[in-house]
Amino acid sequence: MKTTPKAAGLKKKGFTLIELVVALAVSTILGVVLVSTVQTGVTSYKNIDKDMMSETQARAALSLVTVQIRQHDMTGAISVSEDNRSLIFLDDPSNETSTYTVVSFEVDKLYAREYTGDGMLSAQTEVALLTNFTVAQQTNAFNQPVFLIHMEYGEGRVLDQTVTQRSAGVATPSPVPSP
Repeated sequence: MKTTPKAAGLKKKGFTLIELVVALAVSTILGVVLVSTVQTGVTSYKNIDKDMMSETQARAALSLVTVQIRQHDMTGAISVSEDNRSLIFLDDPSNETSTYTVVSFEVDKLYAREYTGDGMLSAQTEVALLTNFTVAQQTNAFNQPVFLIHMEYGEGRVLDQTVTQRSAGVATPSPVPSP
């Protein structure tokens, strides 16, 4: 009688088809979980980076407007447009040919434009991407001009700032130069 390997006590080596299928299924599940986790991390990173950039731009724009208001702390040096979307900063309100800067909101962007005394554009800078920008001028109890700045950016984020001019009396609106 012939002996077979099974009968001789030899054990078979290798994996069964079921073991291979189970190992493949477990590996696939782990791979999907790993790829999903990496994709979520990358998406989160991009969103956070975008939010931080938007926040940085909005804060820089607010700082620019605040510094301009502080630097033009004299009567008649600042005018607010009728639509409350632009500020005009005259370098010397007593001189009709003075250079001036216009900070204006147009189509989701805040711009700073510098003009020469003859009304020629000498420089233009895109300051920030915003969804809304408004500025209003009021007078406080001490007859000091107060500027209320409101900026919206990103996904419903808001920055508000109140800037009081300390040394200027009641500002008489200066004529707004036409850009």
